[in-house]
Amino acid sequence: MSKFSLLAIAVAGACTHASAVAQPTTSDLEHISVYASRQAKPVSDVNASVTVFTRADIELYQPKDLPALLQLLPGVQLARQGSRGQNVSLFIRGSSSKHNLVLIDGIRVGSATSGYQDLSQLPLELIEKVELIRGARAAYYGSDAVGGVIAITTRQNDTTQLMLRGGSNGLAESALHTGYRQDDTRVFASVGYSRADGIHVMKVPMDSDPDRDGFRNRFVRAGASQQFSQGKLEFSSQLTRGDVEYDDGSMQWGRYADQSKIKSDLYQLSGEFRQQAADVALTHQMRLAYNLDDSLNYGNDQLQLPFKTTRQDAEYQLSAVFPFQLSLVSGISTRQEAVDFKTQDFSSWEPPVKLNIIDESRRTQSLFVAAQQQIDALTLDGAVRRDLTLEYGGSNTYQWGMTYQLAAPLQLRFSQGSAFKVPTFNDLYYPQYSNPELLPEQSLSREAGVRLDLGGTHQIRLDAVHFVRDMTNMIASDSKYIPQNLTQARLHGLEYSLSGQTGLVEHQLIATYTQGEYELGKAGLPNIPKQKYNYLVSLSHGNWQFSGNLLYRDQVTNKLTNVQLIRSAFVAGAGTSYKFNEQWQLRLNIENLLDRQYITESGFSTYYQPGREFSLTLQSYWF
Repeated sequence: MSKFSLLAIAVAGACTHASAVAQPTTSDLEHISVYASRQAKPVSDVNASVTVFTRADIELYQPKDLPALLQLLPGVQLARQGSRGQNVSLFIRGSSSKHNLVLIDGIRVGSATSGYQDLSQLPLELIEKVELIRGARAAYYGSDAVGGVIAITTRQNDTTQLMLRGGSNGLAESALHTGYRQDDTRVFASVGYSRADGIHVMKVPMDSDPDRDGFRNRFVRAGASQQFSQGKLEFSSQLTRGDVEYDDGSMQWGRYADQSKIKSDLYQLSGEFRQQAADVALTHQMRLAYNLDDSLNYGNDQLQLPFKTTRQDAEYQLSAVFPFQLSLVSGISTRQEAVDFKTQDFSSWEPPVKLNIIDESRRTQSLFVAAQQQIDALTLDGAVRRDLTLEYGGSNTYQWGMTYQLAAPLQLRFSQGSAFKVPTFNDLYYPQYSNPELLPEQSLSREAGVRLDLGGTHQIRLDAVHFVRDMTNMIASDSKYIPQNLTQARLHGLEYSLSGQTGLVEHQLIATYTQGEYELGKAGLPNIPKQKYNYLVSLSHGNWQFSGNLLYRDQVTNKLTNVQLIRSAFVAGAGTSYKFNEQWQLRLNIENLLDRQYITESGFSTYYQPGREFSLTLQSYWF
């Protein structure tokens, strides 16, 4: 069967049964994108592939964590090293985790050593909305926004809400959210705790750590805001602590750690001021932020290297909306990153290792300008950006695109953008496995898409896009695990999302195809499937809600040897909830309903996913 056959069958079949398909709660027309163009716009008005999940969607589909939520969306693949709390690699359109920018309330987060944010450690209970922007966005955000942007908006409750959850494998969670609003003054706070015994994630004969791999997570968030007649001032702080047990394939040599302590702090002070100058509406936004990402691997009689990243951001943005359907956005920012590789004794390593650096930092200064102009049925947009990083000099990026409303139900769009990624501190300085001569990665992305909204009784909507990304100086490890700049790599693929409604039942079918080659076609994509299909279904009736999801992942095959690395997998889940009254709600969720044994990552070791799991949640609201 050809590589497009499954995709074609799925899409054709969905179109054939369009009368039985409906739009879920993630309707594009009902959601606002804030981060795709750095202005609040309906998703249908944004020239980008954007999906928005709200708190209502999270409670409807009941994903077990943030990576599981993102797995429901187009273009996203996961590679998990076990169950909840374990390390997760997330691929957007085939790009690795370090090519994805993660924003929390508009602030860049993550480790400058590994180059990405550990999404498994971000509590889902803290999240109000997730905006997934697929494709290059470096002209708006700078380095890292190569594969896409994951923009998270945190919760700010005006009332009190309590959540209690228990489930399989020793799962226990609790969270309390509260807030108070008096006229224009608002205060809010959240606190939560979660833990689980986990499963034994690695089942190989030589495994020297045959225990269950559990996790523990705590978070505290608090803040206050003050509204004024022409603006707002807000301060927030968020602290997360995690303890994770894991298995490492190298442990069969008795050398590496098997536990990790994770610490993440985020503080932010932001302000907004609006004014009217003649016929132009101006919005000034200022933000100061401090982010700490600290991890320590230890255990197995071996203390590992601690990694600590601190990041300080200051930015100013000016937005202008003109009466002739023209909008401009411009901004300046400065970012200071510092990494502390604490001194350790590596004399026991073979051979003994000496660190290349002890302390290192870098500063990035940025300037960008973006514009959007609507001319009848045609909308044009573009952005240019200049980033000046001390070690690598300047990087220029751009983005341009157009959308055309061909007819009332049909919209065509096209965009092209460049992006870059500076090497991580691990790539540059990690003992034995680094290369201080690395150059920044560069990319050029293009995509063409169509949106079709037939509306009517069945609310049929289709979103389809084809994308291509060419990368130069792509960083990958050689046979000795030393990072090197590859000459060229190409990723391309297709994404389809078809949705509609039959009676009270809402449906969505998502199909993703991704293919790629590195230099001279010597290697394919990382260990992710070429094809992925999601089917989401939900039903609301009276005080009841029902939801289900089906996931199919294609097999993963080594392109050089044609050896199957990961078998294809079909995984199902289901959930239901009942609202007793305005104060009490009970939810039941079942993961891996068919109790399939499957893996999502292949390498030195095999990391199994949990079998059938359930969770029961009690939600209480006080007004």
